Amino acid sequence: MINKYSDKYLPEGILFTLKSLKSLKDKPILKVQDFSVELPKQDDPFAAPIDESVMIREDFTKKHSLILNKYPVTNNHVLIVTKEFEHQNSSLSYEDIEACLITMKAVDSGFIFYNCGKNSGASQPHKHMQ
Repeated sequence: MINKYSDKYLPEGILFTLKSLKSLKDKPILKVQDFSVELPKQDDPFAAPIDESVMIREDFTKKHSLILNKYPVTNNHVLIVTKEFEHQNSSLSYEDIEACLITMKAVDSGFIFYNCGKNSGASQPHKHMQ
């Protein structure tokens, strides 16, 4: 659930919404700050087995699972997660793009983003698109 307060502003003719997300206050802080190393399985929230309460499709693609985000920034916020560990700072593969396209075709509207590494706002070194 998203607990938010939204206000609409119109600076220079651009409409946007500000959100304060209470759900993020409980998000754990990443223990490993080096995105070039693999997380130990016990610290990797995307390592199998993934919590059944967030699992949508374990076999979403050959390489990906589709799960609900435990700390959503929007309603129905999903993650496309590689089944095997891949670094979050690596480039997107053909299979990653394909999984994103399958996701976008399944929804009426939305967008996908990929925080490629710590400096872009990524919070986990295990590759995932949102």
